[in-house]
Amino acid sequence: IYIWNFNTNAYDPLVNCDGVGTEQTLTGEITANLNNYISNGQIIVLAEQKTAQTDARTLSHIETDYIKLLLKPKA
Repeated sequence: IYIWNFNTNAYDPLVNCDGVGTEQTLTGEITANLNNYISNGQIIVLAEQKTAQTDARTLSHIETDYIKLLLKPKA
């Protein structure tokens, strides 16, 4: 999963998964330079499949129930 960095105009890696054919829960965190990831109230997150389908009998897809974004104000 990647998050867009408006300061560099590029995606930064947020979390990585090497699971194959298994259900995964991914959790990523950014704690510094948060303004780089927010522009006009917008945050962009990208989920990317690492490898292409190699078996014609198997579906190649990313499936998700939800993405949760939690913003915590500084104490």
